[in-house]
Amino acid sequence: MAPEKSPNQAPNQQPSQPPIDPPLRPRVSPPDPSPIQSSQSPIAGPCQNALTEAEKALALSPRDPGPHILKALALDLLGHKTSALKSFDVALSPPCVKSLSERERGEALVKRAELKIGLNRRRRVDSAVEDLVQAVRLSRGEGDDVTSFCLLGQCYEWKGMKEEAREAFERALRAEPGSVLARQGLDRLRS
Repeated sequence: MAPEKSPNQAPNQQPSQPPIDPPLRPRVSPPDPSPIQSSQSPIAGPCQNALTEAEKALALSPRDPGPHILKALALDLLGHKTSALKSFDVALSPPCVKSLSERERGEALVKRAELKIGLNRRRRVDSAVEDLVQAVRLSRGEGDDVTSFCLLGQCYEWKGMKEEAREAFERALRAEPGSVLARQGLDRLRS
């Protein structure tokens, strides 16, 4: 008796052997969600509410940068970094950016730079430096200088630009003499 042929089998081809089961792999449990992403987190509810309100506001006024920024901040807290970065990109592009004050634009640029660094430091460090340089220019000596200068110093340090990094950390210390991040950055550069 001839072996049966499957409908997809060529006329002169031998019937295929039954598939061999792959070796059993140990079951790996998924990583624990971050506390913010967990439904039991006290901040998850307010973040979801903020996201919902931002979406409602965007439906009414899609060119208003405020809801885009609120959406980005909520998404960031919920762990959706790429989506948060996209929302910051929309808020910081024309025509939205025109209605932001210089201070608001500077703060959004710093937060966007933080996200870029957090997502893929190697690939986005140049873009983060551009955002931070612009944020420093916009802040003109206000409180956010410390964060901007420390991040800028870290980016310059990663790029191997030690003199620029040192200058950024020193400017952060001038703005806030007790800045631990700035002191740690300078200590790293000295060693």
